[in-house]
Amino acid sequence: MRSGAKTATCAALSEFEDGKEALPEVGRVDIATDWDGAPQLATRTLSLERLRFAEMDQVRIPPQGEFRDLAHWRNGYAAYLACITDFTPDTELLFERFEVVEDFGSDLNV
Repeated sequence: MRSGAKTATCAALSEFEDGKEALPEVGRVDIATDWDGAPQLATRTLSLERLRFAEMDQVRIPPQGEFRDLAHWRNGYAAYLACITDFTPDTELLFERFEVVEDFGSDLNV
């Protein structure tokens, strides 16, 4: 995220159904922390899109910054989704595009 390689993320819509985590909203600013809970980045949600696992396409893969291609994404997300929900190709996802609006400390500042 800090380098700009990751400008989107994808989550199972079911992750938000229990109310423990609020659904993202366009324009909302969130704080990303490190493993110790220290604030690292502020990100703003630019857009949200609901889609099914089977509807994911190659265009949405590079902004996620983690996968080589659609096949790599499908393999990784099928395993992830099977762990957290009753996964099928119709499993609903929330695709979020965001921008970094503030960096609270990078390696350059340490």
